[in-house]
Amino acid sequence: MTGSRWHGGRALGAVALALLLAGCSYWSGDPVPDPPPPPPSAAFDGRWVAQIRSTGGATGVDPGECDAQPRLTLEVREGRFTLTQNFAKLAAAAPTARAIATATYRAEIAEDGSVRGISDSNAVLRAQIEDGVMQGNIYGLLCYFSLTARRM
Repeated sequence: MTGSRWHGGRALGAVALALLLAGCSYWSGDPVPDPPPPPPSAAFDGRWVAQIRSTGGATGVDPGECDAQPRLTLEVREGRFTLTQNFAKLAAAAPTARAIATATYRAEIAEDGSVRGISDSNAVLRAQIEDGVMQGNIYGLLCYFSLTARRM
């Protein structure tokens, strides 16, 4: 009887090992990274007048505290620009948010007019330029905005 228990234990161990290996056989490796964005293009260089409108906030954030400057000028050089947003009301309302009360996005414009930007806190700016108008969104850590800009 002891022998049959031992064989049953080995069989159970073999089944467990087979299941473990079967689970590993479906692993497809590291995810394939996104292709790099196209290089920036100087075709869109110049001054742009931008209008920014709050479209919402993260859970628990009063959209009224997302008070970024509604109109600003962007200087595009060699297909690159910087956009800085200051959130004075947000910093005043939540002192713990002072560290992220200023967001600076570094953005690039590709030859196809696609705009991609990222801030120091990994917040994202995405837009597209068509017929001389840049339209897109800013997905900040706490506040979200629409962006519309026209070349001067």
